[in-house]
Amino acid sequence: MHRYEPRLVYACERVGRTDNVIDIGTHKGQMAIALWSKTSGLVVGVDISHNALYHARRLAETAPYAIHYCQSWAEELPFANG
Repeated sequence: MHRYEPRLVYACERVGRTDNVIDIGTHKGQMAIALWSKTSGLVVGVDISHNALYHARRLAETAPYAIHYCQSWAEELPFANG
């Protein structure tokens, strides 16, 4: 993901320093990593693809990213509301 991609810039401009973030459709985790650098809150990358999550986890292991990954459908997220 290019660091000047419009959706990346848009998301990073709106994340507060303590916000919790869910990156739905995280794919290889680049957006989750970019968002992690903007907040001290919890960052979770969600994707339905086991293969995508495998690559996201491998990418996150290359640096001290505290990102959690979860396999789920976007319509059935395993998180409490609020």
